[in-house]
Amino acid sequence: MRLFSLSIIIFFFVGCTNQKEADRGNNMAETPMDKQLITVSQHSMGQPLMISEPTQAVIRSEDELNRLWENTSSLGDKAEAPEINFNTQMLLLSAMGEMPSSGYVTTIERFEESDDEIVVYVLNEQPGSNCMNMTVITTPHHLVQVPASPKPVRFETASQTNECNE
Repeated sequence: MRLFSLSIIIFFFVGCTNQKEADRGNNMAETPMDKQLITVSQHSMGQPLMISEPTQAVIRSEDELNRLWENTSSLGDKAEAPEINFNTQMLLLSAMGEMPSSGYVTTIERFEESDDEIVVYVLNEQPGSNCMNMTVITTPHHLVQVPASPKPVRFETASQTNECNE
């Protein structure tokens, strides 16, 4: 019962700590319509995958997705892995690993495809020193669905500190 109560408190707090997370959505203006990012799972969106190590990955098969899902933990009952048609879609994952408090966010903002490769642009955000955050281990991640491609994928990551005194 204690674990259940703690889970509810964490879900509520993490979902409410950073309104920018909920308001951000996908940055589809910079991605052509046929290459829109479809969020499958994101920290504080109701599927709390707990990916404890920093990870950036391309998931091109159901076996790879099942391995990812099996190797993550969750609070309470683990959500089922999403159904993806890997003949036409693949998944991109960015995970920050374990963070010491709420207020950390990773977002796959867009991707660009060239003749040689796909470049995925990720923004990792951390709370500034003036932010009031809950002291709880979090595991920010963003898992998006994009059109399938056999091309190599390269992740470009930028970091940003969000000051909360505004």
